[in-house]
Amino acid sequence: MGAFTLTQLQQGQEKVEGLTPKTQPAGIPSIPSSG
Repeated sequence: MGAFTLTQLQQGQEKVEGLTPKTQPAGIPSIPSSG
């Protein structure tokens, strides 16, 4: 989505990292990207 800015992505990633265990390799989000 065009409205989804990089800042929102970074904030969302921080929340995901804080809520999910560090079981996946770096660079791979725990939640699949919508697309």
